[in-house]
Amino acid sequence: MPTVEYSDYALEQFRALNLNDWTIAEIMSINAAELQEVTTPNPIEGFLEGQRRVMWRRAVRRMAIDSYLQFESDSEDNPSDAWNYVSVYRWATSDEVIQHRLAPQTLLVVAIMSNLQLARYVAH
Repeated sequence: MPTVEYSDYALEQFRALNLNDWTIAEIMSINAAELQEVTTPNPIEGFLEGQRRVMWRRAVRRMAIDSYLQFESDSEDNPSDAWNYVSVYRWATSDEVIQHRLAPQTLLVVAIMSNLQLARYVAH
């Protein structure tokens, strides 16, 4: 399992989005347990358009995908729900691993955004 780290910008995005502490904790918990390299895009993870090495992942646990998909079609969004947010990430470069003393297999979260913001960066 890869190590997950956060860029300063991603950490700042948590503050800029004005998320509750428990929402931030849930997003980080999901990332720590489930973030991985995307092989096949699906409803909770994929690639940014034209950026195959930059991936995104909704804050939805794999075991909750069916509930998430049902909720998305039946309910209005509550901005405090973790699953309304997306982590944008990539593998840390060799230079970053050395400079920041990261584990060799580190996924670096470079941004946090809402699902609505993500829509601008994915193929439709």
